[in-house]
Amino acid sequence: MELFASLFGWIWIGTALVSVYFLYGALAGAAPWSNLLWSIGAGLVAKYLHVVLSRNKQKADYVDQLVKRGYTHGEAATAWEIVNNDGSNLLLNLQQAETIAEADLADFERSHINAEKPNI
Repeated sequence: MELFASLFGWIWIGTALVSVYFLYGALAGAAPWSNLLWSIGAGLVAKYLHVVLSRNKQKADYVDQLVKRGYTHGEAATAWEIVNNDGSNLLLNLQQAETIAEADLADFERSHINAEKPNI
């Protein structure tokens, strides 16, 4: 999926460059305007496919990470929908919670070690 998304991204870039060439040719009267319109159309289709495939890849990665954390596939897919509708990012919240928990554990261990040291 990632390969196809990249391929359509490169096609989109290529059609943008070709469109500039066809625009110059059409303005100079050396090429028909239909070439420009076809290249713009092809570029729009390639851009659309690039975006759709990239988002599907992101969704698959997000859902996989949540499933590895013990969520069901349906819950993970729902979390993805919430994230993409300007909602809370469950995975980011989980990662931040783990970071906070690790910091708290490190503080607890540090204070526990300091409590065991004799005061001289």
